[in-house]
Amino acid sequence: MDDDQGDSREERMFRMWINSLGIDDLFVNSLYQDCRDGLVLLRVLDKVEPGIVSWSKVETNPNNKFKKIANCNYAVVLGKQLKFSLVGIQGGDIEDAKNPKLLLAFVWQLMRYHTFKFLAEVQKKKKFGGKA
Repeated sequence: MDDDQGDSREERMFRMWINSLGIDDLFVNSLYQDCRDGLVLLRVLDKVEPGIVSWSKVETNPNNKFKKIANCNYAVVLGKQLKFSLVGIQGGDIEDAKNPKLLLAFVWQLMRYHTFKFLAEVQKKKKFGGKA
């Protein structure tokens, strides 16, 4: 794929996972740049765990750095509520995108949470090796 030139495999995988979630009006072209305002992370969190995001606390049109950092901080708080290990990760780290590993760590845990939740739902509906 030509559009993936220069991207890491992890960034590409997480970007494709987010795009596969089917969130309305959301398409991620660059994980690091598109997550800087926190809205992408918040929308993914709300898709993975419906109702976790209190949208009244979210700056839906973050037009300055402080509002973007507030959204990113809120995403980190919600991640901690979901028992993600986010030691040393702050909203400013996501907003400035200087250390991409921190964002990759956050999104990895989000994807892992979603996968485990999905598998638990499948197991509830149909026991493996048994009949539906």
